Amino acid sequence: MILAMAFIPLVLLVPHKFSLLFAMGGGCFLAAIGLVRGPEKFFYSLLEGEKLKWTIAYGASIFGTLACALVFKSRPLALICAIAQVILFSIL
Repeated sequence: MILAMAFIPLVLLVPHKFSLLFAMGGGCFLAAIGLVRGPEKFFYSLLEGEKLKWTIAYGASIFGTLACALVFKSRPLALICAIAQVILFSIL
């Protein structure tokens, strides 16, 4: 995620690069938290009642970010998905 933050000034020029780095950083960050807390306990905490909808939304934003950046190569959609990912990451 720190590498993605280095690209913040270039978000308007190359949003797909920022989106891709931020998606990978977010996944690594969640994996690290899962390893610290214990994978099973962390997994079940993400599937609890109120957190379930935010977990699904965050997963969809990561998938959308990667799809827009790698498959569709759409800069505006990648930027929108990255913004959604930042907002949802702060909620989780």
